[in-house]
Amino acid sequence: MRYFVVIISIFVLSCQPKQENLEIEVIKSTLLNVIDTLYYRESPPKPPRKAFLPDSSVLIVDPQLGIFIDGQLAMSDSLIEADSIERALEQQKWFDSVTLVYKSFDWEQYRIDSVEWLNSLNEPRPKKRIVLLVKDSLISNFSGAMEIVSNRGFEKDFEVKDEDELINKLLDPTLKPILIDFDSFSKIDKYELEPGNYKPVSGERAVATLTLSRVIFNSEKTKAAYYYQENCGFLCGYGFVVFAELTSNGWQILGKNMVWLS
Repeated sequence: MRYFVVIISIFVLSCQPKQENLEIEVIKSTLLNVIDTLYYRESPPKPPRKAFLPDSSVLIVDPQLGIFIDGQLAMSDSLIEADSIERALEQQKWFDSVTLVYKSFDWEQYRIDSVEWLNSLNEPRPKKRIVLLVKDSLISNFSGAMEIVSNRGFEKDFEVKDEDELINKLLDPTLKPILIDFDSFSKIDKYELEPGNYKPVSGERAVATLTLSRVIFNSEKTKAAYYYQENCGFLCGYGFVVFAELTSNGWQILGKNMVWLS
């Protein structure tokens, strides 16, 4: 009888999902609502580049006499500082180079390219694989991102309030990162997930890089929270704390609180 009880106990324990599997389950269930489907729509081809003529006055810099704009003295030598002269000379150099490009621009080729571009807008484009690059671990050290909440004024726009217990657990310094198993976490709806060091190939669009934290739970395992960071380009990114709740339909997103924005 004792052996029978031991066997039953082992069977029950083996059926319980591992902690990391439960964390991935929460992320899988809520991530699409966090990312949205904005990236599904592919941007149209970029139009051909067109030369432009700077809308600027004629600038003449004479270190002895001063700075002249359209022949009129704008600043005498007694008021000119070295950095002012340097900036003015750089501006003049830029103006001259752009003007030279404008004068030598191939306008006939631009007309041909423009017609081709307009025609391409009406042509069906092949569907590309939409790739999200994901850092290969559920991280634990992101306290720096959380610390800026108090001085950025985001609190007034928080969708979820009074979850200090979850926040404190999320910032627990003893949490250890865990590796993401991309064999079981490889797709979210139309998004294909690849490790952060993945190099997209022809026929793929890498639309953003995601960083995800460990998922923490309340003691009843009915509420969860995790940190989500999205980098979508130069000076483009934001971070959220995502809150979820276990319902009869599985894990559902409760809301997300923004903690930074670029």
